[in-house]
Amino acid sequence: MRPQSYDRLRRDVRTAVFHSCRLRVDGHAARADEQLADELAAAQAQLATDGMNDAAAVVRDWVEGDEAAFAQAQLTSELLFERLPRTETGPAPLSTDHPGPPSATPSRPVVGGVPGLADLLDDMLSQERRPKPRPS
Repeated sequence: MRPQSYDRLRRDVRTAVFHSCRLRVDGHAARADEQLADELAAAQAQLATDGMNDAAAVVRDWVEGDEAAFAQAQLTSELLFERLPRTETGPAPLSTDHPGPPSATPSRPVVGGVPGLADLLDDMLSQERRPKPRPS
């Protein structure tokens, strides 16, 4: 299997898993499982056709990693949403799953001298990106 085909197939599986996870969060578990099963069967068949040994194990590893990544992203999003200050002037977020872009706020004091994950992420998100110098 060519690396480009492998990478494309890997991205397709990741997209299907993330879509399935979002459907489950929204309460559509049956539809999510059905769509994901179809996508995974197609990916497994493609890998097997291209001569991949134990295509089922490869796809299973991909799915486990992608579901873990989705869970981590969702937990981080919820943590950031809880830690960001709420403003009365801005529009309220639609849901806790998609809090929207964070506002640039000064970093909060750290309790005990050890920054928490939310504080580190908040500081990273509030920093401005510097423009890259143009090549001469």
